[in-house]
Amino acid sequence: EMLSSEKEEDRQSLGMMKTRLEYVEHLVEDLFLVFKLENREILFEFDDTDLNALLTELAEQYQGVAQGKRVTLSYEGCGGPAMIWADAEHVWRAFQNLIDNALLYTKENGTIRIFLEACADGWLARVSDTGMGIAQESLSKIFERYYRSDARNTQSSGLGLSIVKEIIHAHHAEISVTSKEGEGTTFTIHFLNTVQM
Repeated sequence: EMLSSEKEEDRQSLGMMKTRLEYVEHLVEDLFLVFKLENREILFEFDDTDLNALLTELAEQYQGVAQGKRVTLSYEGCGGPAMIWADAEHVWRAFQNLIDNALLYTKENGTIRIFLEACADGWLARVSDTGMGIAQESLSKIFERYYRSDARNTQSSGLGLSIVKEIIHAHHAEISVTSKEGEGTTFTIHFLNTVQM
């Protein structure tokens, strides 16, 4: 019995070490990316990109993760192509970070909704969740490096939203956030219609 309990402790220790190593690896990757983005060392490859198709595929890929967390994730597109001039890989990364963030702060039975709609000069994409929300005094700081609205959350590097901001600004797009504690958060990104940079 003592041997089996020691084996179980070893298994738990190895599991914790693996989690910590993955966190450090993710942190280093994010640090390099933030540094390159801030120093304009990333070579963006802009092309005509269908934002509706990109978000449809991304939402489909996240279904398994969301179901595993017992969170409902849905996407409401614009019903046709939504063309923007963009680096698809980096736009994908920006939305990936927003969805990861939503999943991190949304509890079981919560919902994450992604919307895309046309506006006068382009497209509005929203990622909305029913998570814990962000305090009003923290809203102006969430795009800063290393900032975490919930300091107890050790799964976040505090760099995800900083990366999102840099990618979005490189696309001459705008990002804004609204939130209410205990009710959820909505990130809105305003892309211009196929404008070449």
